[in-house]
Amino acid sequence: MSNITKYKRYCFKYNSDDVSETVSEYLAESLKFERFSTKTNSFGSGENWRMIVAVGEDYDSEIFKLDLESINAADEKNTVKSLNEKHRAYFKLSFDDVSEILLKCLSKTVGLSDYSYKIKMYGEGYNYRMLIVIGEKCDFGINTINMDETFEKVKYNGTHKDMERFLEYEGNITTP
Repeated sequence: MSNITKYKRYCFKYNSDDVSETVSEYLAESLKFERFSTKTNSFGSGENWRMIVAVGEDYDSEIFKLDLESINAADEKNTVKSLNEKHRAYFKLSFDDVSEILLKCLSKTVGLSDYSYKIKMYGEGYNYRMLIVIGEKCDFGINTINMDETFEKVKYNGTHKDMERFLEYEGNITTP
């Protein structure tokens, strides 16, 4: 039996809204906000791609007035800043930071505590999609997956909230 059929793999195609939603929910949860407001934007491409996420507790109308471009223009990388005495923070995240958050959420959803993965971004700025392949830790074949071919095969653009229901439908699970 080859590695391709021996291990269960999951492929997820996220658009920018899906990524923003998942990352925002994760950060709000890490701040222990039961209800929250967020504003996100992404900038750059390739190794210079980054996401700015502002998170405020409850309904925070001021968060929608924040100038994320000026936060992005600051020289700091991978920062967490408190904006004021209110319960509000912003995060400047690299591609690796965002990938780590997505992997934590997805591994929990599919029930893998130890996993192998491969991630690739298509597009730039806020007009992008991410393909995430996650499987068992011992599945060394994940590194050999042709992400471009897999991107074309995976038909679903999912959100973290839909993921459990998504996994129930065999048509949405791709085993490359």
